[in-house]
Amino acid sequence: MVINMNNIDNDTNDFSFSKYFISELCFSKEEFIKKFKGLINTNVNKKNDGVASDRLYANSSSQIYYPKKNIINNTKNILLVTHELSRTGAPIVVLDTAKVLVKNGYFVTLITPQNGPLLKEFLDIGVPVIIMNEMKYIQYLVSETNNFVEKLDLDNFVNNFDLTIMVTATLYNFVRRYFNTNNKILWWIHEGAESYNILDSRMPKTITPNIKVLCGGQYAADQLKLRNYLYYPRVLNYGVFDEYKVISKPRNKKVRFLLAGTIGKRKGQLILLQAIQKLPKKIQENSEFIFIGDPYENDLEGISIKEQLQEYATQHENVKLYQSVSRYELYKLYEEIDVLVLASIDDPMPVVATENFMLGNICLCSTQTGTSYYIENGVNGFVFQSGNSTDLSDKLSDIIKNKKDLDKIKLNGRKIYDKYFEIGIFERKLLQIIQGEVR
Repeated sequence: MVINMNNIDNDTNDFSFSKYFISELCFSKEEFIKKFKGLINTNVNKKNDGVASDRLYANSSSQIYYPKKNIINNTKNILLVTHELSRTGAPIVVLDTAKVLVKNGYFVTLITPQNGPLLKEFLDIGVPVIIMNEMKYIQYLVSETNNFVEKLDLDNFVNNFDLTIMVTATLYNFVRRYFNTNNKILWWIHEGAESYNILDSRMPKTITPNIKVLCGGQYAADQLKLRNYLYYPRVLNYGVFDEYKVISKPRNKKVRFLLAGTIGKRKGQLILLQAIQKLPKKIQENSEFIFIGDPYENDLEGISIKEQLQEYATQHENVKLYQSVSRYELYKLYEEIDVLVLASIDDPMPVVATENFMLGNICLCSTQTGTSYYIENGVNGFVFQSGNSTDLSDKLSDIIKNKKDLDKIKLNGRKIYDKYFEIGIFERKLLQIIQGEVR
């Protein structure tokens, strides 16, 4: 269901925001509209949108997608805020967080300024999703004042939740918006050095007591501590659901490498390409390299990198370039590779690496990744000097020459997942933090 949310009425503040979501059986559409007049536009037309929800269309900048799955409000209400619903790291982390919270009886709602392919997955687990386009008006403003935008629908929503979790540093303006309020905010930051080169002048230097800062890994925490911010984060590694399967497959004749991620300077596709070009011909003949991803729409540098990859791939049969694929298709590729390459010049804790630890694949990563904090070179993975294509080429060569030794390293990589990223570990830590905030 999609609902127009213009002109929220103060009369609605006496109602628990979650109550009208609890079940489609609680209210008829007419009762729903009547009870929450001012919250929604009554001039709606019903239409099926094919994404596991009923959708009510209205002339509005905001929509509520209501899941068909029955929602039970057993305990407290938690609002999740993310910057988008793409199949990239942070939104995937938010999705897995929502799964954990729903499993533990919390009523969860998601708000985001930008729709994307993860919408259906949130609806499938029973989480209402609010696409609030007006959030874009404040997301990238530089102003440090708390009144730089008039009162938003978002404010009314936040006020009705026991806890709000805002994910990524890019939501700094939303965090600032709730300084010195009664709203309890967890600000879960996942960014690294490159992001702060852009965000540093805009980030708040201090925060108020109602806001707690978390970091998605020690690398992200270390980068935050390097700045002159007067707040100190607590590390909360995300968790990945265990989808490990014992797969009986013949050993690849060639060592297969994969780099998966948005095409751009930060992810280091060109660094890997340069490393490949430095490999002796005989070594190249015993290897295969797969690139997956697309550049951001207006990223001219990323588009140029993609064109270079395409040109090289057309001339060398051991290099393949694919567009972004579904999560299912990506996991099928994971099953077929030996080594995941993280050539990033800055990557706090990429989900693809954690997924491959979980699946028992080897990770070869740069020193400027959060993943490198967990790797002992040659024991449970490999690390090369960030930006150094020669060092990367040498590591590739060693792996290809010694492929018979890879099985033990794969098993040791899986131990990283078991110790740090297993979903049960994340669940216990997350619930401990939430229970400390919401009593």
